[in-house]
Amino acid sequence: AMGGGPLVMVGYDKPWSFRKGSQAFSRKLESKCEITYFTEDAELFEWCGVEQWAPIGIEIRPEAAPINEMVWPERVALVLGTESVGLPDGFLAACSSVVRIPQFGPVASLNVAIAHGMACYELQRSQQATITPDATALLFRDRSLSYGALQSEVTAAAAGLLILGLGAGERVGIYLPKQPETVFGLFGAAAAGAAFVPVNPLLKPRQVAYILTHCQVKVLITSGQRLKLLEEVLGECPDLHTVVVVEDEKPELETTPAQAILTWPEFRASGSSHLPHRRIDTDMAAILYTSGSTGNPKGVVLSHRNMVAGARSVASYLGNTPQDRVLAVLPLNFDAGLSQLTTIFSVGGSAVLMDYLLPRDVIRAVAKYRVTGLGAVPPLWNQLVGLEWPTEAVDTLRYICLLY
Repeated sequence: AMGGGPLVMVGYDKPWSFRKGSQAFSRKLESKCEITYFTEDAELFEWCGVEQWAPIGIEIRPEAAPINEMVWPERVALVLGTESVGLPDGFLAACSSVVRIPQFGPVASLNVAIAHGMACYELQRSQQATITPDATALLFRDRSLSYGALQSEVTAAAAGLLILGLGAGERVGIYLPKQPETVFGLFGAAAAGAAFVPVNPLLKPRQVAYILTHCQVKVLITSGQRLKLLEEVLGECPDLHTVVVVEDEKPELETTPAQAILTWPEFRASGSSHLPHRRIDTDMAAILYTSGSTGNPKGVVLSHRNMVAGARSVASYLGNTPQDRVLAVLPLNFDAGLSQLTTIFSVGGSAVLMDYLLPRDVIRAVAKYRVTGLGAVPPLWNQLVGLEWPTEAVDTLRYICLLY
């Protein structure tokens, strides 16, 4: 709605007063949305059928589940019932589906419902997994994951974290190079209602320990080899209770750490009855740490709204579409690097994960994966501009970005 998308609000029985809620929010909603009212059930459902909109009934109940569990169709008509009366059972039965909105204390309005939905940026990925489940989301070396497969992996990671007892907003550290499990961990933490902390994979053990301690990381996702490097500093991380390695077997350590060690298959055990923690748009989604070049690294907190707004803004000015494919060469602990994923996922495009050794490897990857968008920092561009670009690489690129 706030992005100007095709949302139609349908008033049942009597028009809903925008002025009862936040006036600033209401004014924006009125300017962005097409608003239509019907007072007869038959008239509403006939209109939805002709216009190909999915009528979705909304009820407000204290015990309701979070709205981010709902997977929305492309064209949605939201039908709001009052808190005291709600919508008739017969009416709800005729709707495509029903969303039950949690009541927040004495406040129960569509303002809260939409704010809660906006908070969960993984909802957009869920949309893509439902609308285009076979579309390519992620490429890594010779491996390709569809949006459906990505959603399954993220859901499994979220379930694994919840089974470990991770609380709302608690931190999950990811200390890995760019690989699929890195993405599963990042988005899985957000889907669980926790916050993710991508750690620069080039940092030394004591630098990693500083970050883990500073933001009180509870669960760390890393590799067996990296865990061996961290073995001597794990005792300096009092809040860390579980380490997940992305391999099928646990590494052989010289000492027995205080933390529980889980393999990836143990961590992503299928099935979980745990519901994700309820989050709103201003809640913390991630903490990104600075390089620490002038002192200790500083943690920068990003909210769910920050993530959504950033992805939509970048996708808008780049004109990204589902046909775009970006080469993710920047570190995911770097804001621009993480943005490459959230931006391309927000439109249903695909991302190629790559850690390059030589600048020429980047050009080869552009040609191999038929990349349409490439963003890089000045030092890399300084090296790339002096190299020869084959025709198959130049022909696929639609845009390039200089990132600072």
